[in-house]
Amino acid sequence: MNPFAHLEESLSASRIGTYLRCPLRYFFNYIEKLPWEKISGAMLLGSAVDATAKEAVALVKQGWQKPEDLQLDELFDQFFKIEIESPRAPIGWGKRHDQDSMRDLGRSLTQALRPILFTEERLERIVDRDVAFTIPLLDEEGKPLIDTPLIGIFDFLLEIDGKKIPLELKTASNRTQYLPDNLSRDCQALIYAMAAQTLQRDGEAHVSYMSCVKLKKPEVIESDFKVDAGQLAWARGLVTNVKRAIDAELYHPAPSVMSCGGCPYTAACAKSGSVARSVPKRIFSRPQQARPAPR
Repeated sequence: MNPFAHLEESLSASRIGTYLRCPLRYFFNYIEKLPWEKISGAMLLGSAVDATAKEAVALVKQGWQKPEDLQLDELFDQFFKIEIESPRAPIGWGKRHDQDSMRDLGRSLTQALRPILFTEERLERIVDRDVAFTIPLLDEEGKPLIDTPLIGIFDFLLEIDGKKIPLELKTASNRTQYLPDNLSRDCQALIYAMAAQTLQRDGEAHVSYMSCVKLKKPEVIESDFKVDAGQLAWARGLVTNVKRAIDAELYHPAPSVMSCGGCPYTAACAKSGSVARSVPKRIFSRPQQARPAPR
């Protein structure tokens, strides 16, 4: 069920992140609505770990199982099977993993969560999961900056000393990916901090993160992301500019190692006339007819 179906228009943190990564990819995904050409096994792994954690928390909170009785491997296998049997595109497992090794990695990641997420103290603090939020983008005086609400879904909601603090569960490729220094430059993290601020009487923008790091021996890294007024002002400006660019239909390619490596629209990008290895010389609105690639 879509919690945002009642909204005529909205702007999600993931949409903004996609546009910042590559406006042309945004065009293919959200404007043209092209099917993905491929999907990474790492993305399916992350979805299965997320679903496993939420289902395990629900089983304990609803009294069906005790934390020590959770069969995390079986739960993960169940959700991983769902992911690989109904992918939205052909799966690319990458050079380091095949289906079996990715499943083993997922089991290890969920087991690493056991002594951290599935403790009595932590579970008592979790009051909700998959919490949808809708917030306006306002300036410091409370005036709207754009006419479109921002939307998102918190993984969990904790209650600590009378305060409600979102908890985001992530899979990560390294130990620092979801530490505050990196999160302070992540638009999605800043938008989630804005939404978290609306939950607090004191106006504190605070989100907790728990990242499952995909190492040979998986680790779980916890961090607290607290945002100051300057960071929020920067984020508001960034979102406003992204919205203006989308409204102006500026969908230029933004080639880079990070954005092109896992892009699900490689063929569509090539047909549009852009080349991943070259920096575009001009910004164009909508991709026109295919142009030959420069030599």
